[in-house]
Amino acid sequence: MTGTDTAPKVSNEDISKAITVVDEGDAFVTVSDDGLERAFKIPGTAPIILSVLEASIREKASSLPDDMGTEANRSMVRSFAYRIARSKTLLDTKGKNVVDSLKALPRIIDANRKVIRDRLDAVHAEVRKPLTKWEDDEAERKRQHTSTISWLAGQGDIDWIKYGEASIRNRIAEVSEFSIPDDAAEFGEKYAETKKAAIVSLDDALAARVKFDTQNKELERLRQEAEARRVEDLEAEKKRAEAERLAEAEKHAAMTGQSFDQNKETPEPPQLSAETAALAARVMLEDAENARRQAHDHAMAITGVYDISPTPDTHQPPHHGDAEWKAHRAGINRAALRAFVSNGIEDAVARRVIELIVHGKIPAITLTY
Repeated sequence: MTGTDTAPKVSNEDISKAITVVDEGDAFVTVSDDGLERAFKIPGTAPIILSVLEASIREKASSLPDDMGTEANRSMVRSFAYRIARSKTLLDTKGKNVVDSLKALPRIIDANRKVIRDRLDAVHAEVRKPLTKWEDDEAERKRQHTSTISWLAGQGDIDWIKYGEASIRNRIAEVSEFSIPDDAAEFGEKYAETKKAAIVSLDDALAARVKFDTQNKELERLRQEAEARRVEDLEAEKKRAEAERLAEAEKHAAMTGQSFDQNKETPEPPQLSAETAALAARVMLEDAENARRQAHDHAMAITGVYDISPTPDTHQPPHHGDAEWKAHRAGINRAALRAFVSNGIEDAVARRVIELIVHGKIPAITLTY
C-alpha cells in the first residue's frame, strides 16, 4: 500500500458542500469557506470541481448566439465570459486565503510552543532549585579543595639555595600546622598524602641548607685561621729577617774587627767587574726564586697540603788575621757593599754576595785585599 492509497479522497458530497453552481450573480458558483478549505486540502480536488463547474458553463454557453453583428448578442457573450472570469477569481481568492491561513498557522503554533516551553522551564527550575543549589555548592567545594591541595603541594616545592634556614623552618611549621578541612570528604586522603610529601621535601631542603651553611661557616673559619697564620708568619718573617740582619752585622763586625759605621771614611769603592755584576744579578734571581718558593710553601702549609722544614744553616765563620789586616779587609768589604748598593742591589742581597765571595763559595770570583 502506497502513501497515495491512504490519503483522504474527495467525494461528490465534499464538492457540493464546497461550491454551488448558480444561474444568477457575478459568478457561476457560490463558495462555502469551510467546505472549500477542506476540499482544497485534499489532493485531486481541482479536477472534480472543474468537471462540475465546466459542465454547467458549457451547457449554458451552448445557448449563446453565434452572430456578433448585434450589440445585444455581443453584450450577452461579454456578460457570460465575465461570469466565468469572476468564478475563476472567486475560487482562486478563496484558495489563497486558505494558503495564507496555513502560512500563519506555524507562527501561531510556534508562539504556543514558546509559551509552553517557558512556563514548564520555570516550573522545572522551581522544582529543581534545591538540587541545583546543592550541585553548585558541591562544585565550589571541590574547586576550593583542589586549589588548597595545589597550594599545599607548592609549599613543598622550594629552592633551598634562595631561602635561608629560618624561612624554610617557618614553612615547615606552617605546613605541619595545616589542618585538613572538616568537609574534605573524598579529598581527605589526597590532603594527607600531599601534606606528608610537602614536609618530606621541606625537611630535605632544610638538611641541604643547614649542610651548606655549615660548610660555608667552616670554610670561613678556615679562611680566617689561614689569614691569621699568614699575618703571624709575616710578623715572624719580619722578626727573622731583622734577626738575620743583626746577625750579619755582628758577623761582619767580627770579620772586620769593628762595627759598620756608615759615617767612617773608607777607601773609594772599587769598580765592579762584569763577573761580579753578573754574580749579583744571579744572587738576586736566586733569592727572588727562594722567596717565591717560600711563599708557595707557606701557602701550602696554611691550607694543610704539606709542610717544609727549613734547611739548617751550615755556614762556618772564616778564620781572621791580626787587627790591622782585619781593618783593611773590612774597609774593602764596605767599599764593595757600597758599590753593590749604588748599582741598584738591595743591601741584604749585597751583604750576602760579599759573604759568599769572602767564604769562597763563588768559583772564579774573589775580592782583592
